[in-house]
Amino acid sequence: MNESICFTVEEYKSTFQYLLNEFILATAKTELDFFEYQLEIYNNAHVVSHQDFEGELYGGTVVNMDKFQEVIAFIRVKIAQCKYGKTEVDEVEIDLSETNGREKIIYLQKMGIIDFLRTKTPFNTNTHSLASFLSGITGIKTSSIYPMINPIVNNSVSQTNNPMNSLKAVEKVEKELIRIGINLKETI
Repeated sequence: MNESICFTVEEYKSTFQYLLNEFILATAKTELDFFEYQLEIYNNAHVVSHQDFEGELYGGTVVNMDKFQEVIAFIRVKIAQCKYGKTEVDEVEIDLSETNGREKIIYLQKMGIIDFLRTKTPFNTNTHSLASFLSGITGIKTSSIYPMINPIVNNSVSQTNNPMNSLKAVEKVEKELIRIGINLKETI
């Protein structure tokens, strides 16, 4: 397998100044433009983790996802510094309010919220109660949530409506989680 190794944050930090200088000389643009360009490259990269060896068959670049996410977080901090003079990533506003119902459920599952709620009564024995509760939080109708979460919490039912099987939607959610600074390895 031909493996592409992603920069570690330390490697990126040691080379970004050179890349930045070259970018400014070549384009006459600003430091902010450079980091936004870098973030766009990383966010649009079709990458797969080391564990997903099949991804290489689909044209993905195989990377260490932890290193990849750390570099993205570093770039986001630099953007925040350029825009606001602040170092906190959460100062960069990312609006996810247009998220559809399937994506909302994927967010909840990726962050471990559905699994956590399943440890609480009555959700540990009643998926309909869980769907009702999530309806109140997400604004999605209970009748739409139930068919999505039932296959997530019950492997013995048909997995047809399981939103986690929608690779495109899962990939979109994962990219957004990375953009807001979530380390996916720590959430699952």
